[in-house]
Amino acid sequence: MRVCILLLMWLASFSVAGQEVRTRSIKLRQVVTVSVDRLGNFYAISQTGRLSKYSPDGKLLAAKQLTEHEPPTLIEPWNPLRVFFYHRKTQQVAWFDYNLDELSILTLDPVWAVEPILACPTPDNNLWILDGGDYSLKRISLKGNAIVLDAPLDTTDFAPQPHVVQMREYQNMMFILDKKSGISVFNNVGQKIFFLPASGISFFSFMGEELYYLRQGEIVFVDLYTQEKRTLKAPPPVSAAVVTDERIFYVRPRKLEIVPHTPPQN
Repeated sequence: MRVCILLLMWLASFSVAGQEVRTRSIKLRQVVTVSVDRLGNFYAISQTGRLSKYSPDGKLLAAKQLTEHEPPTLIEPWNPLRVFFYHRKTQQVAWFDYNLDELSILTLDPVWAVEPILACPTPDNNLWILDGGDYSLKRISLKGNAIVLDAPLDTTDFAPQPHVVQMREYQNMMFILDKKSGISVFNNVGQKIFFLPASGISFFSFMGEELYYLRQGEIVFVDLYTQEKRTLKAPPPVSAAVVTDERIFYVRPRKLEIVPHTPPQN
């Protein structure tokens, strides 16, 4: 009897493990923006401004039609309790909760920046602004309603007419993506650390101590501290890829495909 029980438990665990590694496909169209939070939840925004949030297993957790009916300039959901949005057209930032209900909305003070190309959150729920008027990086204290850092950036590696599409703070570094040239990396007082040539990409993210992006059919991983690279072939056709330590989310023309993923062991 005891042997039978142990056998049944083993079979049950094998079945659960089999479910964990199963590839899953979800119908998803016209995706123009993707992101991921620290819990591994996947976010997708369509061309018409529909925001969808999926669990790591592909379950739809929440969906919302953004009032602007167009994608925001930037979405940053790393903190899933305060999902951040920036709209360049209206110069507004907004925060949404875990269920994608609006928490607050703020119009940027013109005193903060002449031309706020991008804005993103700080880890302590304040604000970074990239001012296109002089390409300075500004840290804003929202509680004090004041600029607490105004740092001119070294834009040597930017294109002559840059197209800056993403900005993010991670591990006390600032990452700014010029779609025409690549990713410039600064410390949190605006001093340049290094540059990653990667023209043509429109999204990057992080997994542990690696930055990654999709380019020319490969996911490129870059160690933040040694700049060593490794690559992973992305099965075509794929327009975007989001990687966690358990899964890869591939955005294809008419669907989202979720596949198991195990990072290499050091």
